[in-house]
Amino acid sequence: MKKYILLLLILLLSNCGGGTSGSGLHTYEGKIDSTEGNSLSGVNITIESTGDSTTTNDNGEFLIESEASGEEVPFLLKSPTFENRFILKDIPEDSSRITFDITVDTKSDTVQVNNVRVKARFAGLCDYYFENREIIRQANRVPIGTICSLNVEVLGDGRRLSNVPVALQYASCKPRAEWKTIKAVNTGELRHAGSVEINFEYIDSEEYCRYRIVAPVGGHPQGIYPIDTFTEQEYFSSKKLKY
Repeated sequence: MKKYILLLLILLLSNCGGGTSGSGLHTYEGKIDSTEGNSLSGVNITIESTGDSTTTNDNGEFLIESEASGEEVPFLLKSPTFENRFILKDIPEDSSRITFDITVDTKSDTVQVNNVRVKARFAGLCDYYFENREIIRQANRVPIGTICSLNVEVLGDGRRLSNVPVALQYASCKPRAEWKTIKAVNTGELRHAGSVEINFEYIDSEEYCRYRIVAPVGGHPQGIYPIDTFTEQEYFSSKKLKY
């Protein structure tokens, strides 16, 4: 009897939900503006393959959680004055967050979608100190004065994007601290299209608490690749703050 009770308990636990972790959900987020630069509120945006939808807020911002991914993810935009469709391409199953901006030409009712995805990984000496995952995570203490190399790739709709401005940034541990740029570069062209290497001295302190890669630099960054550091983990754990 005990064996059957234990088996039933295991089956129940395996079917329990627990938030979005392991659920296969992706977060699609961004902003809708007009060609005149005005934020478009009250626009309904729907993923047609799943029916997941939301409406933009007063700042034109939206966020949808959905299981949709793959070669093509179809979207429908609807407002009292226009209706349009577009497709995001090559959305990896392991991407937890997909950020893109939409510009609507209110005169012609056409849309332009900017979907930028950033991938990054440590190489060389620092490959040992970090785990290269969707969010790069520091796994070992980095010796003072170590020069790290980050290989960065910028893609849009599944293709490598040339001459895109990319920045490595840092911020202190303080909540809502300003992000500052360490180094800004452009992705390459031709056979180096969409790729760039960033070399920098890694500093482990509460001032250099958080690191990230952003692209494009300036305006609303569409691709953000976070780096989870020991200092950040320890600070926010001890302060019990959310970030």
